[in-house]
Amino acid sequence: MSADTSRVHRSIFKKTTRDNMAREHRFMSAERVEGYTDAVYAIVITILIVPIAGDVADYDMDKTLFENLYDELSVFLIYILAFIFIYSIWEDHVWIFSAIEHVADTVSLANIVLLLPITFLPYSVTLLSEFIEDAFAIFMLTSCVIVASCLEILITCVAFSRPKMLKEEVRGHEARIYLRGMMVLKSSVKIVLAGFATGLAFASPYASWAFLILLVFHDAIAAVCIGIYNYYKGFSVGLYRHRHCGKYLWHHLFEMKLDKDRVAVFSDGVFSIVATLIILDLSTDAVPSVDAETSKSLRETLAENQHMFLSYLASFVTVGLLWINHQAVVHHVSVVTRLMSALNKASLLFLGLLPFCFKLVAEYAGDSTDRNENYVVQINSACMFFASICQLLLYAAACRHSDKHFHDSHKGLSKIHVICKLLIIPIISLIGFCVCFMPNTVDADVISICTTCVILLYAILKLVMEIVHNVKPDCGTADEGDEDVDMNATEINGIENKSAGTVEEKSCDNDVSELSIDSGTKL
Repeated sequence: MSADTSRVHRSIFKKTTRDNMAREHRFMSAERVEGYTDAVYAIVITILIVPIAGDVADYDMDKTLFENLYDELSVFLIYILAFIFIYSIWEDHVWIFSAIEHVADTVSLANIVLLLPITFLPYSVTLLSEFIEDAFAIFMLTSCVIVASCLEILITCVAFSRPKMLKEEVRGHEARIYLRGMMVLKSSVKIVLAGFATGLAFASPYASWAFLILLVFHDAIAAVCIGIYNYYKGFSVGLYRHRHCGKYLWHHLFEMKLDKDRVAVFSDGVFSIVATLIILDLSTDAVPSVDAETSKSLRETLAENQHMFLSYLASFVTVGLLWINHQAVVHHVSVVTRLMSALNKASLLFLGLLPFCFKLVAEYAGDSTDRNENYVVQINSACMFFASICQLLLYAAACRHSDKHFHDSHKGLSKIHVICKLLIIPIISLIGFCVCFMPNTVDADVISICTTCVILLYAILKLVMEIVHNVKPDCGTADEGDEDVDMNATEINGIENKSAGTVEEKSCDNDVSELSIDSGTKL
C-alpha cells in the first residue's frame, strides 16, 4: 500500500513538474517586448516632423520666411500636441509594464495589435492638419486612440489575472487590485475624452477640438482623479492618508517615478532617428541629376550646395552633443520622476524640430532678402537653446533631492563637469541668436562652421577636468565614464551590515502607487 502511494506521489510530482515547465515556457521576458515597443514609439514620434520639413520646398519664395511660417501655424500647433500626446501614451505603456516581469503570448499579441494604431497616428495627424474642420479626419485620429486604449486595458487585466506574469513585489502585495484599477482608469480617461471628441466632431468640429486638447493632457487628468480619490476615500489596504490633498496631487503629477532604463532607451532612439533623418533631404536634394548638356563638373555642381553639407555637419554634431548631455544626466540619475520626464519630453520636442531647421537653412542660406538668412539661423539657434536648456532644467529638477535622485558617487568634480557641459550649447546658441540681429553680418555657412567647432569645447572641458582631477584627486569623485567605482573596506562593511539588518517599516505617508513605477523598490 505504501509502495502504491509512493508511486502515485512520484507520478503526481512528475506531472506537476512537467506542467510547471510547460507553463514557464509560455512566458518570455518583458525586456524584449519593451525594447521593441520603445523603438516603435521613438520612430512614430520622430517622423511627425517629416511632412512639415517636406513642405519647406513648397514655400512661396516671394513671401518672407515668417509669412510662410504663419501660413503653417496650425500645422506646427498640431505637431506639438501630437508629440506631447504620443509621448504621454508611451508613458502609460511604461507604467503598465513596470508591474510585468514575464509576458505571455496573449499579452505579446495584444501589444503587437496595440502598436498598429500607434503607427497609424502620424498619418492621422498629417491628415488632420490638412483638414482641421473635417469630422472624418477627427474620427480617424480618435478611433486609433480608442483602439489602443482598449488594448491597454486588455493587457492590464490579463497580466493582473495571472500572478506569475507580475513582478514579485507586485504579485504578493495586497494593493494589487488597487494598482490595476489605477492603470485601467488612465486608459479609460482616454477612451472617454476620445469618445466625446468623436461624437462632437459630426455636430461641431471646433467643439471637438476642446476634447482633443484635453486628450493630450489625459495623464494629468487621470493623476488628479487618482489623487482626489486617494484623499477622500483612502486606501483599501489600510494605509493612512496625507493631511492635505495637495500632497497627493503633487505626488501624482510630479513625483511618480518612471523606469529610468526605458526613458534612456526611448530617448536614445529619438536622438538616433533625428540624426539620420537629416541625411534624407541631403540624399534627395543635393544629388545632382545626370545631364549631358551641362558644362559643369560634378565637383562644381556639389560646390554650389556647400551650405547644405555644412548645415548637415553642424546639425549632426549638435544632435550628438545634445545626446552626450542627455547621457551625462541620465547616467548619474537613479530615478526619473514625472517632472523630469516632462522636461525630457520638452527637450525631445525641440530636438525633433532640427530636421525642419536643417531644411530651412538649406532653402534660405544665401538669401539676404528680408533678412531670411538671419531668421533661419535664429530659428535653428532657438531650437538648440530650448532643447539644451530643458536638459539643464531636468538636471536642476534632479538636484532638488540629490540624496534621492542621484547615485552616491555623483558629487564634487562630477557635478561641476556635468553642469559645464550642460551650459555650453545654451550659451553658444544664445550668442548665435543675438548676433543675427545685426543685419548683413551673418553668413549661415560661417555659423554652421562655428557650431561644428563646439565639439572642441567639449574636448577642452574634458582635458581641464582630467588635469584638475589629477592635481586634486581627493576633491571629487569618479567621472561619468568610470562605472567601476572603488570602494574601501569600510563602505563594503557598511553595505553588508545594512543588508544584514532589519528593514525599516515604511511610513504611513508612502503612496501605494509607487509600487507601479519603481519596480526596483521592495515594499
